[in-house]
Amino acid sequence: MTDDQYRDDQYRDDRFGDDQYEDPRGGRQPRPREDGTPPGAGRWDPLPQGDYDDGATAFVKLPEGGIDALPVLAALEATLIIAGPDGARREMPVSHLLAGMEMLRAGELIGYVRVPLLHAPQVFLKATGRTGPGRAMASVAVVLDPARRGVRCAVGAIAPMPLRPLEAEQWVAQLIDWDNNRAIVPEALNAFGEYVAAACIPDPAPAEDGSVTQHPPAVLHLRRTVAALARRALGRALS
Repeated sequence: MTDDQYRDDQYRDDRFGDDQYEDPRGGRQPRPREDGTPPGAGRWDPLPQGDYDDGATAFVKLPEGGIDALPVLAALEATLIIAGPDGARREMPVSHLLAGMEMLRAGELIGYVRVPLLHAPQVFLKATGRTGPGRAMASVAVVLDPARRGVRCAVGAIAPMPLRPLEAEQWVAQLIDWDNNRAIVPEALNAFGEYVAAACIPDPAPAEDGSVTQHPPAVLHLRRTVAALARRALGRALS
């Protein structure tokens, strides 16, 4: 089947109603709108699919890897625009929702996400358990903010929510030569990676008898992975 035949045939099968068609490659697909945009592409068409509870909160199945966006949004310090009943709207930092500091109220939905425009490099790296696309074992997003001479970092997949190593961000920002092509010594990059990993996966607390236990090998491996991702992400952002 040629591409033209596929585009023609995909709109002819109406067995599944006006809003879906049978994809020749398998499964049902939502039918694009008349203007060519897919369902949910409009600014105020929030969360078109999913199940709803009594409070009208939408639970949407994210595609594999879709959760990777969360550390990026956290590092960018994005803002959620919340749509409420009777046209009400309010704003909420994405970090507040992820941390449970603020929650959606009854009848509210996430309308869209506002991301600040930063004229600076932004890097996202992740490690997976297999070759090719897959769910991250660990991920790191690094965003530079030259206007404030700051660094933002968020680590994903290792906790229920993205983690911000704020002290590591402030520490490494002071070591960057912002007036000299954002130069930094390699030792600082390595130390930043270790700083981020230690902040997100801290050492176990000493036992009551004063003895110190070690993390299991799997946790130590994850900690080394986070350190490597943070080091490489900052290095690429500054290069």
